[in-house]
Amino acid sequence: MCLSFEPVNGSAVPKALVKFAQSTRHGLVTHGGDGTITWCNAAAAHLLCTTSDQLCGSRGFGDKTQLTHADGTPLDPSALPSTAALRSGRDHAEGIMGLRGADHEVGRWIEVESHVTSDEDGPSVVSLLIDITDRYETRSEVAATLRTFQLSLQPSWIPSLKGVEVDARCRPASGTLVGGGDFYDVLELGDNCAAFFLGDMQGHGIGPATETFVARHTLRAAAYHAGDPSAALDWLHQALQSSISGRSCTAAFGRVECSGDGARVEYSLAGHPQPLLLRRQAAAVFHGEGGTLVGTVEREAAPINTVTLEPESALVFYTDGLMDSGTPRLEEQDLLERVAWRPTASEILDEVMALSRTVEGTFSDDTALLIINVPAA
Repeated sequence: MCLSFEPVNGSAVPKALVKFAQSTRHGLVTHGGDGTITWCNAAAAHLLCTTSDQLCGSRGFGDKTQLTHADGTPLDPSALPSTAALRSGRDHAEGIMGLRGADHEVGRWIEVESHVTSDEDGPSVVSLLIDITDRYETRSEVAATLRTFQLSLQPSWIPSLKGVEVDARCRPASGTLVGGGDFYDVLELGDNCAAFFLGDMQGHGIGPATETFVARHTLRAAAYHAGDPSAALDWLHQALQSSISGRSCTAAFGRVECSGDGARVEYSLAGHPQPLLLRRQAAAVFHGEGGTLVGTVEREAAPINTVTLEPESALVFYTDGLMDSGTPRLEEQDLLERVAWRPTASEILDEVMALSRTVEGTFSDDTALLIINVPAA
């Protein structure tokens, strides 16, 4: 098939575009409304290690056993950006795919950007293919380094308490080399007591990640020396005000004291969502009063909330990524209606985290969860 353009006011630009499409080092591919490739330039065939004759008439970019997602898992042609855009009704889709060589190792990384157009014959797609192998491998090395740094910001273990489960999760936003904005920790205080906290630093990336380092270690010190949860948050407020970054932070700080038949929890909130109180055979409710966030704003002492957890009850703290990271946004009423007490902390966390799943499997914000669960007696 020959790529051609209609003249526009007698201009020579269409001829220039034809020449560009045929000679550019980037791959160009056109697809029909059913996803079949109708034309490609020489660069596209070269990038995909095939020929124009083999590409035209096919529905993918080569043998599907050669294609991989960005994480190295097999990529089915139905998941290509061109097909995804046509099926979803969107006018644009993009992604990264790997191309395996004869040795089954990924030898080339290709960025694919597909745009849907329409004319009297119906929809069609134009895809741009760019070789990003060098850039992608460098990015992967940086990502691995930053991932190691991010893991260093999370506790290596959570202390166990007699008769009470304390657990936590953290999921970074999709597409970021390092999340860094959300953090948590649990510290053993002795006498079957523990301090806990979680928070959400403003922003994403290496800057907020370094600020979470400051926040975690400030609150760790406050756990042993501040008089109460509200005072601990004051420590964090002063530390962030002294920082040159000018970032704000939401946080929850508390202490849990275990007894033979349950646990007493006291906590304070700084601009943080109210935790969920779960009891067996009872509807979930939000618990506690909040206060202003810490950092760049003027604030007053946060209220101290208390709750006694009997067997078969739990308190679930979460950052706002739980509500905001999915599509569509999770509403508070949906959260209350869809979460119930389960026998183990892990089951509850699985259920809560699953609420913000999306069709694409991507998340727009970091999410941290922390739970205090009293199992059945």
